[in-house]
Amino acid sequence: MSYLIMLNMSFDLIRYLFVLEVNSTLVWLPKWPAMELSLLLGEVIADALPIVDARAWKKSLSAWHSYCSDVARKKASVKFVNRNPWPIDAVIFWYPAKRSYGKGERILFELKLLGRSADHELFVEVILPAMEQIAMNPYIGTKYKNSLWGHFDISSVYSARGSSWKPILKNGKLDLRRKIISSQWSNGLKFGPDSFNSLDRIRWLSPFLVAPASNKAGRTGNRKSMPVPPLSSILEAIAERVCYVTLGKYSTAMDFLNSIEKDELASWREAMKYADSNSICRHNIKKSSQLFSGLRMGSQTFKTPVHETLIPFLSLGSILHIGEYTHFGCGTYTMV
Repeated sequence: MSYLIMLNMSFDLIRYLFVLEVNSTLVWLPKWPAMELSLLLGEVIADALPIVDARAWKKSLSAWHSYCSDVARKKASVKFVNRNPWPIDAVIFWYPAKRSYGKGERILFELKLLGRSADHELFVEVILPAMEQIAMNPYIGTKYKNSLWGHFDISSVYSARGSSWKPILKNGKLDLRRKIISSQWSNGLKFGPDSFNSLDRIRWLSPFLVAPASNKAGRTGNRKSMPVPPLSSILEAIAERVCYVTLGKYSTAMDFLNSIEKDELASWREAMKYADSNSICRHNIKKSSQLFSGLRMGSQTFKTPVHETLIPFLSLGSILHIGEYTHFGCGTYTMV
């Protein structure tokens, strides 16, 4: 049996870990630092690009600024925004931590470039300079007291090679000799079931919104969220995410099933069978935020240990992020 059908497909992914060092007496993080950084970084990138190249960035960002404004004004009807605020496929995962930091303290976040956007040249020439500008200019971004923006140094940046992180920027110096390729993220990673102990719980590390296929109203419609997604819905969300990265943004889980061989389809159906048969016995899932309707946080425990055929799928999903708002780091978890 092929334990992980989806790893037979080609995944382009580059993971960067930023280490920021606060250079002000006190800074406060917003409730959603990943979202604020995304919109701010997108604006700086758009302003630096030629007019033609900047159009796609400004168009995507405009929809999100309108959405956030409507939410802030508590409008009765807020239109669901199902569009990446950047015209490239990226994830900003802000590592869970505290809200306030003093001088010299460090803050970590991860930037993931996926699919066709997994391009180190794009990072070096476009994204990193914009990030450096945000670090140096206190007049950029949201105007509130003790903002992080303009009050930090980029202490270092690392790129993932398998389970280890290799430095590409230290003490303000970028190592241009280091070759970064979009396949190195999986070097040495073992997704096979033999690599894991008995697991029966998923702990969500970031807010999530996962909806079953039967509740999905299309790429432009509203999605009915589930208080606690069963394993089968999580598996469907992983397949959909894989298709998005490999086949394009309009692909679905069905496109994934149509693209695999008969024996692989049989393996997938077997995995779904085990997922359907393992119910949730307890959870502490609660609503997470009023900014995005339907987001939840917590952990869920299953009646029996997760079957070994599901472990590789779940491992991959935790890296790619699943469900809605993945660009802001939503939809990642750990298995315990």
